[in-house]
Amino acid sequence: MDAMEQRLAKSAAGEHRLDPDQQRAYFNTFKERVVLTVSVANAKTSAVKTHFEAVLGDLADRYQPLTLKISPCLPTDLQLFYLKLAKGLGITTCIVDEDHAHSAFGLVLHTDHAVNLPETSFAHCYPQYFTQEEPVNQQDKKSFWSKLFG
Repeated sequence: MDAMEQRLAKSAAGEHRLDPDQQRAYFNTFKERVVLTVSVANAKTSAVKTHFEAVLGDLADRYQPLTLKISPCLPTDLQLFYLKLAKGLGITTCIVDEDHAHSAFGLVLHTDHAVNLPETSFAHCYPQYFTQEEPVNQQDKKSFWSKLFG
């Protein structure tokens, strides 16, 4: 009976997950299944929005099946933008609705089997889309006093 009581106590305590912290961070999937991650800050940039469709197409050719999970921390218009983009490419997509979704990721693209990629960050995997913009050199404007006296 002791084993039965332990099982009931575990079941009553809530849902059983293997490595729940990892699953919480990656929106209910495991790190070894993740193909691409995009931080919340990067998901809002024009560089990611512009090139994400090409990246999804590239990854869809290499990994099947793919699932895109979208963070509830992103603004609604961005959630819908990424949802439509992925659905257009035939990728299963969902907006994560979890009470404790405190992940640093805005988008997590994963498959149903282990791929064990060492680096999955969009900025690391596709650095060509994050070129540094050179600041525009402004000509030094002369002050009123230097114009007057100088």
